Amino acid sequence: MSDAQYRQVLAADFPPGMTLDQVKTELKTLSVSQDFAHLYPPSPNGQQVYLVRTYPPTGPWPQFGADSNVEFVDISYVFGPDGKLQQSLIYRDGIRYGNGMIMDGPSRTGLEPQGRWMTGPPANPLEGAF
Repeated sequence: MSDAQYRQVLAADFPPGMTLDQVKTELKTLSVSQDFAHLYPPSPNGQQVYLVRTYPPTGPWPQFGADSNVEFVDISYVFGPDGKLQQSLIYRDGIRYGNGMIMDGPSRTGLEPQGRWMTGPPANPLEGAF
């Protein structure tokens, strides 16, 4: 999907004021996997971010035996101190693999890999997001 298409879906299906549970329910309704999602602890200003990493239909796995790129879009759902969705931001990134190993990417510094995350979610989910 293009950035414009992501923006259109986010505007239509994730309006400001939703709660985290409502966002999770809507993601399920839209068949968006939450296998690669991370809820960050609240910041000092009370904001909390729920990040969902979306992959193309081929998923997050590289094609082994050849160099390959795996592109993804991180969607950061930003909630205010009142627990209501304030905004949704996107960030495009990718990982380049060679011989089954990460050669380059992702662009943002990550936390330690967790669960099924190969590189970990970004340490700062708002960095570079728009």
